[in-house]
Amino acid sequence: MQTKTPFTFEEFFKQNRDRIRYHIRDLHIQDPHNTFFVEGLYTMWLAYKRYRPDEGPMATYFNTAIRNRLLELHKREAGENTATSLSALTIT
Repeated sequence: MQTKTPFTFEEFFKQNRDRIRYHIRDLHIQDPHNTFFVEGLYTMWLAYKRYRPDEGPMATYFNTAIRNRLLELHKREAGENTATSLSALTIT
């Protein structure tokens, strides 16, 4: 009996790149330099490497990993922007 070969990451990426774009749009994140897309891609690669079928459906696992990472990065960048704008204020 022949075993089915797993997808390469490149094939998997082609089938799932819109998943990253969906989460960026759904979270209302502006990404003019593709920073969040690249982070989502990296997160998807890590999830692809770490996925174990006994943990549940693959789509759910990837959606959770990507969304959580994008939220984490967005919160961190929002905090940095707030700190930067606050440090620009001067008291006279």
